Amino acid sequence: MTNDQISRFECYIKQQRFDAAFDVCTEAIRDDSTDWNAIYLAGICLRFQGDSGGAIGYYQRALQLKQDVAPIWLALGIALQSLHRFPDAINALSTAVRLEPDSYAPHNSLGLTHKLAGDYTSAMQAYEAALQVCANRAYAEVRRQHPGYFHIEQHAESRVLVIDKAYMEAMRQILVTDFDYFNTVKNMVICCTEMGDHSRAAELQDHADTCTPIDADIIGPIQPRK
Repeated sequence: MTNDQISRFECYIKQQRFDAAFDVCTEAIRDDSTDWNAIYLAGICLRFQGDSGGAIGYYQRALQLKQDVAPIWLALGIALQSLHRFPDAINALSTAVRLEPDSYAPHNSLGLTHKLAGDYTSAMQAYEAALQVCANRAYAEVRRQHPGYFHIEQHAESRVLVIDKAYMEAMRQILVTDFDYFNTVKNMVICCTEMGDHSRAAELQDHADTCTPIDADIIGPIQPRK
């Protein structure tokens, strides 16, 4: 897509004129039939207009040209999910997770798809992975904002990363404003309710209502990225 086409596309999307945005994409595709991004964005326009089947066709065309773009697999998975094609959706979303393991949306969408398919165990695992992405994101932000909380100490022949106890409070302050984090907690509440685990559902609902991050032992140990 040319700069002009991108500018017009973005303008139409902001105005929710998805048919006009689609026309820009088809114009770009006529100019260059190998423009995978224009093909992908055409699918996005159709999905916004409620045409999941048409969107899937464009996503698949884009993937024939560019196999390693996680957002295309994510969009494909969401469209397939909307048509209740759960096995295909799970495959597409799992591919998106593999390509971008640090991206929140594929994990959360995978959890929702597993839930809709009736696989609550896999759904909770995907949701926990989504929470872990949020925790890792918060950890990186704490390291950026408070580098003094982290230092290396020599212990015998080993070098050990020592983290100040103020680190956890800084983590919580970031997570408490993270929409993604508590959106997933709410999804977990629904999942637990449908599983019949009302005790855990109530516990998680309390975290969502009070915007209180879940303790690390519930979501798995925080895994700081190097």
